[in-house]
Amino acid sequence: MKAALEGRGFRPMIFDKLAIEVLGKNAASEKYQSLADSFLGREGVEILDPTNLTGECDRRQEFVEEFKSTVDRVLSISNARTLINISD
Repeated sequence: MKAALEGRGFRPMIFDKLAIEVLGKNAASEKYQSLADSFLGREGVEILDPTNLTGECDRRQEFVEEFKSTVDRVLSISNARTLINISD
């Protein structure tokens, strides 16, 4: 259960305190799950990205892929070209 809450970006310590207050220390996992679902349904969880980190990572990944492609093309041309110098 804690892993499911963490996967949603929720801090389980806060929820654990709430669960102990409502259910007590020896609560069944079904009751815990029910409480977690209702709490998350009411409060919701939203992950904020103020620096647009996802977009920046995507942009840099595209740059790296384009760079690799350019390097491969230039190396292929360089390796395939044979220059013969003929002196006059």
